Amino acid sequence: MVGAKKGMKRTRKTWNPFKGCSYVNSGCDDCASLELAAKYCEGDAPFKGLVEIGPDGAAWTGVVRYDPKKLHDPFSWSN
Repeated sequence: MVGAKKGMKRTRKTWNPFKGCSYVNSGCDDCASLELAAKYCEGDAPFKGLVEIGPDGAAWTGVVRYDPKKLHDPFSWSN
């Protein structure tokens, strides 16, 4: 996992109103988000259409979705 390798501090919550990505360069090779998205890309799963599973593993399709309902989520969090 990328965070473990780089000593990233952990948080109680994370927030991103976007789903999806595209491969940019070799820095993307160990993408933790791609691993997670690959687990939830079949059927009616939240990452359907954003990840393709092929003979070489998972790959982003380049599609990015924005969920406006999640935009104000952080305002409802307590400290």
